[in-house]
Amino acid sequence: RSNEEGHYIASEISRLHRSGEQSYRDIAILYRLNALSRSLEFSLRDRGVPYRIFGGTRFFDRREIKDVLAYLRLILTPEDDLSFDRIINQPRRGIGDVTLELVSQSAARLGISKLAVCGQALELPELGRNAGKLKGFAELIAGMRGQMLQAEYSLAEFIEVVESESGLIDDLLNEQQKSRLETVDRVE
Repeated sequence: RSNEEGHYIASEISRLHRSGEQSYRDIAILYRLNALSRSLEFSLRDRGVPYRIFGGTRFFDRREIKDVLAYLRLILTPEDDLSFDRIINQPRRGIGDVTLELVSQSAARLGISKLAVCGQALELPELGRNAGKLKGFAELIAGMRGQMLQAEYSLAEFIEVVESESGLIDDLLNEQQKSRLETVDRVE
């Protein structure tokens, strides 16, 4: 339903602009929930309609969306150290900055990715007592990669698997219980 609304709104804005009746800057879209911005943003992008979000955050700029995308990138490309850096503690795993620096140093010394270092963490004494946490993270990513390669999920279904197995949804729900703020919207 919201996809249909998004397509209609984007089409109408595009039509008004092409006909010369309205300038883009004279048009505003008001919506009740930030979760509704996703279908609008997709539709506006598809039509090439420029837009700005006021009083909220663009869908793709939201922390939880960036986190899911980083998980997907790391699952698909285990050498992606930028994605690794983003999600190694999303949700929190109790891996500190000192340990992460040791992972970086080991990766540089061995010429492998940070995720690969985590996979070998138990054999690397410099990683100390956090080796188990690092190995667990590598196994989590490897497990989801295996599911991606073997199971016949749609993209939407696989994203739900990642959101669930990574702990991101549980983390948002825990935040909701603590803060009672906009977390419901963030889960959506």
